[in-house]
Amino acid sequence: MKSQTRLNSYASILVLLAGFLVGAGGGTADPCLTPDFHELPVVTHWSNSTQAFKYLASDQISSAYLRPAYVPGASYQNGRAYYYYNAKLLPNFEKYIGANFSTVQVPKAEAIKFCQHVFQRTGISLKLLRPDAFDRPEAGLGRLRSLLGTVQVLHGKVIDGSLATIILPPHWDAKAPAGSYPIVFSGLYDLNENVFKAFGEGRSLAEITALSGTKGNRGAIAVLWNGGDALAGYSVNPSAYRQFASVIDYVASNFSGDRQRILMTGTSRGALISFVMASNPYRGTNAIYDYTVKFVAATAVPAKIGDNFGTMPSATYPWLWKAAFVITGLADTLQPGWTYPAGGHPNLQGFTPAQASLFITTGQSDPDVVNTNLSPISAHFIQGLRESGTQVFLELTAFDIAVPFANQIEYVTKLHEAGIPVQAEVLLRAGHVISRELGLTDNVEGLKNARRQALLKAVLSYVSPTGPVAPKVTPGFSFYRVSRSSTPPSLEPFVPADKLFPFTFEAPRLAKRGESFPLVAVGE
Repeated sequence: MKSQTRLNSYASILVLLAGFLVGAGGGTADPCLTPDFHELPVVTHWSNSTQAFKYLASDQISSAYLRPAYVPGASYQNGRAYYYYNAKLLPNFEKYIGANFSTVQVPKAEAIKFCQHVFQRTGISLKLLRPDAFDRPEAGLGRLRSLLGTVQVLHGKVIDGSLATIILPPHWDAKAPAGSYPIVFSGLYDLNENVFKAFGEGRSLAEITALSGTKGNRGAIAVLWNGGDALAGYSVNPSAYRQFASVIDYVASNFSGDRQRILMTGTSRGALISFVMASNPYRGTNAIYDYTVKFVAATAVPAKIGDNFGTMPSATYPWLWKAAFVITGLADTLQPGWTYPAGGHPNLQGFTPAQASLFITTGQSDPDVVNTNLSPISAHFIQGLRESGTQVFLELTAFDIAVPFANQIEYVTKLHEAGIPVQAEVLLRAGHVISRELGLTDNVEGLKNARRQALLKAVLSYVSPTGPVAPKVTPGFSFYRVSRSSTPPSLEPFVPADKLFPFTFEAPRLAKRGESFPLVAVGE
């Protein structure tokens, strides 16, 4: 029963709110089940005929285009350029893959299923709109409308060279005063994946948007973003900050979003985007960076980017090995003694895998410089959170194969020391994608419900009909652990009997003779 506590508490909120919806449940027909209700197909902005970006195109990029082209074998020759992408794409600093197109096509049936899922959980219909539904704001609303009781999803909007999807609450009013709607934001990799796939944030943010606009509330606007690139970058390059600010400015200027009441959420790279953008390191340097993130709900944040790409890739954190393939575009980065070959970009020649990965993502090749100046844990980033009055709900994942638990703990410690309110839930024996371990296939179930419950509660506090109340967390630590005595495993809360911080140990699941790797212990 303990493993269901957090799931049930979140579900009770949804049921309570849905009970106030006119027509919720009761077998009410959902118009979104009719394909003609929507503007389909879902765009990718990719054309196979030109093998390039094409506005409003909806082709599936060929798997042969992005599929790994070569896996080093016996004929390997050091110094040659062995391409990871079949199209021989080689990313460089500020030059990434999938910045203005999606790599994943969404079939019509899958798009309808996305809408159906949200209707079943909220009783509110969704209407999918193509991005040209609002191409000329000076000429009026276009095909957008102030639709009573319907959530409008403006999908695949190209903004400052990046892609965003804007979800409007069910009673969105085109004539609402500026700053009427808080903005809930999620950034990840590919936009279509983030919006429509079960492991993305689209379903939950659509639900939150729908529920935020009930019982007389104005509601909140949700935004999903591709981080300025689908592959090779991690949204810590300077242009990503500008693109994020441009998206916020677009939503504020055209849909009455409130640039000073932003809430962010995500896991892994989504958590990284949440914290670096919330820190707003370019605050004050340009009017476009005038925004404030007041709440972050995140899981498994890569707090020290220099460690993640520079010093920690190993058998202990094997997912970080693959990051080097994807970031550099070269398939042989794991070969002993590998350096960036002459056949690639001249400015990267001779770099180690860590140096090349760091430079392509940040413009710096020294892990210590990246940790100190360009990471969430950087002092001026933390100061930015403090100046913004940001509240933080953070899930920390122990035995994580991509984000060192020690770095997550260090980050929370520094946030506490800086006086930033942090509610930290420590998930022991958890792993990076714990929902899979728990046998869950949808991100609105199970483990991630604690984060979503915190986000939903924060959004509802801002849209309360009695007046907006800034969201607040309960600072401190609580502990959960994965129990594998059941099938599938369960997540259960516990209180350490000795009142000490639980001891954890991260080591390889598998390693070969002669290989070096870190052994990382945390706890008392």
